Amino acid sequence: MKFRTKVFLTALLSSAVFLACSVCGAADIESLADQFQKATDIQRAEIEELYRDTGMLSRATVANVELYNFFDEQNDIQTRYYRVTTITQKTRQNTPYQVVLLYSDVDKIKHLKRGENIEVYGRLWRITDDGLWVSIWLYGEESSPEIKQTF
Repeated sequence: MKFRTKVFLTALLSSAVFLACSVCGAADIESLADQFQKATDIQRAEIEELYRDTGMLSRATVANVELYNFFDEQNDIQTRYYRVTTITQKTRQNTPYQVVLLYSDVDKIKHLKRGENIEVYGRLWRITDDGLWVSIWLYGEESSPEIKQTF
């Protein structure tokens, strides 16, 4: 009886570790880019909905930092953000992708320089296929209800 219990618990623990690693890997930015590129339009919508507001770590090189405005047509409000674009890079499966980071606080990004390697954590806002690469948009600050509504 004890042998069966040990085998059962070992199998259960192994399954839990495998499942946890699978979920963690799905939130990896490179895996997301690969998955999105191979997906159909219907699957892409599901992927974007599934991972929206999921935290992701990005390692990239700064291409530019610029002012970027959104216009909320429902409320007739223009909102100012700062966009950090990064140099296009490739995943292990050769999918070209670019990370775009949005901030509302200029103090968080004014120190960045072109060509600087950065490692930032952000929440997925949107993911698009721009033809030559996949663009992964992350919001680099805490999301308030107003910000979520804008996006």
